[in-house]
Amino acid sequence: MCYQWDLYDFREKLKILASDYQIAKSKDEKEKILEFIDIYQEALRLVTKKKNASNTLLDDSIQCQDFKEFIYEQINSYQVNDTSILNLLLQSYLPFKENYRTNAPLSNVKIVSTNEEIVSSTRDFIHRYIPLSIQKRLDPIFHNPNLLQISYSTSEVSTAGFTLLDVYFGKKYIYLARKNNLLDLGILPHESLHYLIVDFNDLKTQTYNTYYLHEVEGRFADILFGDYFYHYASEFNNYFNQFQLQVYENEISDLVISNLFVDALTEKGRFRMNKFNKALDVYECIPFRNTDEIMNYMTIPMDINMKYALGFLVAIDLFYIYQRDPEFSFYLLENIRYIKEENDILGILRRNHITFMDDDYENLKKYVKKIERQN
Repeated sequence: MCYQWDLYDFREKLKILASDYQIAKSKDEKEKILEFIDIYQEALRLVTKKKNASNTLLDDSIQCQDFKEFIYEQINSYQVNDTSILNLLLQSYLPFKENYRTNAPLSNVKIVSTNEEIVSSTRDFIHRYIPLSIQKRLDPIFHNPNLLQISYSTSEVSTAGFTLLDVYFGKKYIYLARKNNLLDLGILPHESLHYLIVDFNDLKTQTYNTYYLHEVEGRFADILFGDYFYHYASEFNNYFNQFQLQVYENEISDLVISNLFVDALTEKGRFRMNKFNKALDVYECIPFRNTDEIMNYMTIPMDINMKYALGFLVAIDLFYIYQRDPEFSFYLLENIRYIKEENDILGILRRNHITFMDDDYENLKKYVKKIERQN
């Protein structure tokens, strides 16, 4: 089966949006329609583009012209993101690093698999790991070839896949940017749980702290797939488990470095490199030689690292609940993601048996030790 979006359908939707834009009366309505026009135009560019061309659907990294602009971006990130959530994530750094010993980067394992094999692997994972009551809700992904786009990509992008949520027409689509390496197999399980959980009210979270919960289901899928691969793969069994730990290490280290960077600014916004590197040394982070190195390193927006790191902590707690009762873990997952317009997300998590914020990251430490033992 050929897994491609129906580009004719996308172009027809663009015509409808353009027509609706012309007759829209309010400024808000016009701006909303323009957002969906941009999404469909970017989607079309993504699947028809030349190799290595940039696309905002796959790359949301920070690109600054100079260091002054970079400082502004960092200060602004601190002002718009919830520091109580940030501090909770920062406090996981030491418990994580005290238990994490595998620091060597994983080698890039090349594989030659077809799109059908990627889909087949995901279907087997769903069959073995997703509760039967939920599996049917994932059927459209595999029975509608126009819902899923799998493309080969050589671009160095921050996103390997995404679930496109079209509130205007009430549609969901999945995109996979495969690179013919082992990690390709983990993209569709991640996006499948996004497809399952995201609903057409998710955009309401953009101005609330519930935004930081957007990656809970994706990281839960990552952890479950890592466990699946460990038990059923013929080789490289612990690869995905190790990869998730390395991803979390990068996310939490980036947050630590961003936090120390802001601490190294004077009240007038002047950056003190010496103070910054001294603080990095306390955390055993490699010092930077100049501001260009800092700008080239710190390209992932703070809110994205926060969203993925928080999702990982929540997902680990859900994983240990899953081991006792898979149905209940998915019930809790849907409860967590059901509420959209809420700032007290710790209250939401506590009501749904998530405990890392109260038990000194007990499951995080237990999970890290478990994966380390399996090496």
